[in-house]
Amino acid sequence: MGRKAVLTTGIEDLDRVMGGIRPPETVLWVDEAGDRFPLFGTAFVRQQILTKKPLIYVVFDRSPRDVLAGFGQGADTSSLSLLDCFSHGRSPIGGEPHLQDRNGAPRHARLHTASDLSTPETLVELLLSILPPRRKTLGLVFESLTGMVGLWKESGALEFMDRVQDALGGHNTLSYWVTRTKVHSRGFLDEAEARASVVVELGSKRNRPYLTLLKAAGREDLAELGNPIRYWQVEGRVSVETQKRSPLKSELGPRLRKFRMRRGISQTELAQMIGVTPSSISQIEGNLIYPSIPALVRMAEVLDVEVSAFFTEPPARYRKPVLPRDDARKLDLPEDYRERLTIWALAPEDMAGKGEPYLIEIPPGSVVPSHFFSRKTDQMGYVLQGRLIFQTETGTKEAGPGDAIYLGGATATEWRNLGDEPARLFWVLFR
Repeated sequence: MGRKAVLTTGIEDLDRVMGGIRPPETVLWVDEAGDRFPLFGTAFVRQQILTKKPLIYVVFDRSPRDVLAGFGQGADTSSLSLLDCFSHGRSPIGGEPHLQDRNGAPRHARLHTASDLSTPETLVELLLSILPPRRKTLGLVFESLTGMVGLWKESGALEFMDRVQDALGGHNTLSYWVTRTKVHSRGFLDEAEARASVVVELGSKRNRPYLTLLKAAGREDLAELGNPIRYWQVEGRVSVETQKRSPLKSELGPRLRKFRMRRGISQTELAQMIGVTPSSISQIEGNLIYPSIPALVRMAEVLDVEVSAFFTEPPARYRKPVLPRDDARKLDLPEDYRERLTIWALAPEDMAGKGEPYLIEIPPGSVVPSHFFSRKTDQMGYVLQGRLIFQTETGTKEAGPGDAIYLGGATATEWRNLGDEPARLFWVLFR
């Protein structure tokens, strides 16, 4: 016998959580909110499309057009068959008809419309009639048991599940069955779970999405079994936290925030420099997601730190007593500010202490329309050269050589160098 083709959920982390795929695998998705499954269903379908493996999507809860829209523009869905049970008994809405035939389905997906759903048996017969003749590897999605219950009651939905499993037994298949929780009896859910080899519950804790592997037949020793596991979506891809977060990973977010604020860069500005969304930076700093390796390297470049600085503690004490002038780090300011001022960090990254010293230079005639740093913390400056006018919430102030400036948790809204020479300040941010 030939080796079986490999099947996957399309989410590598999820495959590991499940202890691998063991065809014929029946996965029951218990969706608490009723809107979390499409994320996982889409990942599975995209994988089947990518590898050109046949897949049948039986849809009760959404229109075929809505299902196809989730697979991405231009996707070659020629390996996909849609069995439309949603349109049964419905009239076109808003003058826009549902897909009616094969030619009407975009991107070449084969569409089959169920004209008779009077009994589970009629749908079983239609399903069997569209099975590919060579089905060494086959994916199926049934969305959802809840929709079937609306037609045939709970007993009819379970009967349909039994008939499909009997027909596909022994084949290299991975089938998804979806159900909601609160709209069904506990007895129905128990019966459905008994028919599945894997049961995954989709829920939330403190407004964060979690999945729980409730059952994995033949894999009862899995460490993840019964434990809520956090998952998230970034740019259309699903990541699953398969292991407890290490202390190093838990430090990544706070350290990124520290380095970013030390440079006076906002989340939006950093996102633009990295090539990600501001919400991604926010989630990374909150330890909700982890950046990709290329993004992490780019962050280190922009923030002028070593990649290891995101994970390793700096030495307790900086060993060199002198920081040469050429070793002072010039901060990478937003483009609009690069002609208005220059800032050098005078402390090495591995120096621990309560203050962060900087040298700030503002060219003659320059106007800086905001403060040097976005962080609202106690800070002070000492004017080394030139005369400056700056605006605070209490009014306009002026400072010259030898003057000290104190901002107790407030920031200036504007700085002006009206003189003929560069203004230079020694500035300290207190942590």
